[in-house]
Amino acid sequence: MTYPISPCKAQCKLDENDICAGCHRTIDEIVNWANYTNEQKIAVFERLETQSHPD
Repeated sequence: MTYPISPCKAQCKLDENDICAGCHRTIDEIVNWANYTNEQKIAVFERLETQSHPD
């Protein structure tokens, strides 16, 4: 499976749990994204795919 460079949707707004309303990453994932290995990035993408979000 091919993933984009980042799951960012340019709709950044953190909720009360520090989860982005646009891409659903945690603040830690957003801040550390540039330093993540490909394996870590893939793990985030896979988690995002399996979670349901009320968009």
